[in-house]
Amino acid sequence: MSTLTASATQAPAVYTVLADINQQWFVAALGAAVLFNFASIIGDGALTTQELAQQTQTQETWVYRTLRALSTRGYFLPVEGKSRMFRNTPHSDVLRDDHPQSMRALALTVLGRRSAQQWSFFPETMRTGQPAAEMVLGMSTYEYFDQHEEERLLFDQAMQNFASTVNTAIVEAFDFARYSTILDIGGGDGSLLELIIRCYPAVSGALFERPILVKQLRQTPCPFAVIAGDFFEELPAAELYIIKEVLHNWSDEQCIQILQACRRANPQAAVLVSEQVIGEGRNFAEWLDLLMGVEQNGCERTLQEYKALFAGAGYHLSQTVPTHSSHTLLLAEV
Repeated sequence: MSTLTASATQAPAVYTVLADINQQWFVAALGAAVLFNFASIIGDGALTTQELAQQTQTQETWVYRTLRALSTRGYFLPVEGKSRMFRNTPHSDVLRDDHPQSMRALALTVLGRRSAQQWSFFPETMRTGQPAAEMVLGMSTYEYFDQHEEERLLFDQAMQNFASTVNTAIVEAFDFARYSTILDIGGGDGSLLELIIRCYPAVSGALFERPILVKQLRQTPCPFAVIAGDFFEELPAAELYIIKEVLHNWSDEQCIQILQACRRANPQAAVLVSEQVIGEGRNFAEWLDLLMGVEQNGCERTLQEYKALFAGAGYHLSQTVPTHSSHTLLLAEV
C-alpha cells in the first residue's frame, strides 16, 4: 500500500518533468511552423493542411501532424466538422507577418539553427564562463551580425517588433518633459526616441549607435540626429541618457565603462536605464539571464546589482519606475 501511495504522489512530478524534458519537440514543431509561415498563410480564414502543403512545398501528412501537435499547446485550432482544416488562435496569430505586434522575426531568431547550436554548448558555458556564441561562431554575436547582414536585419526586425509595446509603456510611465536634450544610447532603430519626441515636442533628441546601423538609419528621414560611435569611449553631451536593453549585454566592468562615458560627457546628467530586473515580481528575467550568458558576455541583474553598477560610475539610484511591460525604469543621478 505504501508503494502505491508513493507512486501516486510522485506521478504528477513525473509528468511535469516528462513535459519539460521534451520541450525540444515543441520547439522543433513551432520553429518549423514559423519557418514555413503557416500563420500568415492562414491569415483571418481557415485552410486545409493540403492547401498549406501545396503553398509551402511540404508533405501534407507532416503539416497535419505538426499542426495537430501544436494545437494541444494553443497554436492553431482545428475547425470543427472540417477534416484537416485549421485556423489561427491568439497564439499563432501573433506569428503572422502582418500582425501589429508580430513575433515571427523574434521566433525565427530564437528558434533558428544558430540559436540551437549555441544552446547545445550551454554546458561548456557553465564550465568555462565563455559565451557559447563565441565557441560556435568563433566571434562575438555582434561581430557575426556585422558579417551576416541577412541575420542582422532579421534580429533588428525582431527587436523592433518586441520594442513597440515596451516603448509605449516607458513613455506612459516616465515624465520626459524635465529634460530638454536626450541621447538614446544603443537605441536601435530609434523607435523609442521617436515616440518620446512625438509625445514631448519640446525635447531635442539624438540616437547614438554603431556605425553599421547609423549608415542604414541615415537612408531615411527621422526627427532626431543620428550619431555613430563607440559608447565605451566618448558620447555627446545631453541632459538625459537613455540606456534601454544595453547593459544586460555586457559584464559589470563594461557596464561601468558605459556609465562613466555618460559622466564624462556631462557630469550633471541623469541616466535612465530600462531593463528586466530580477526579483521584480516576474520570472522571465531569470531565463533571459541565461540567454545573455550564452549569446553575450552579459546577464540580467537584481536591483541591488544595478545600484552597485551606478555607484561604480559615481551615480546613485534616485527612482525606480515600474511599467506596464516586463521592463523597469531605473533613474540614476549624481
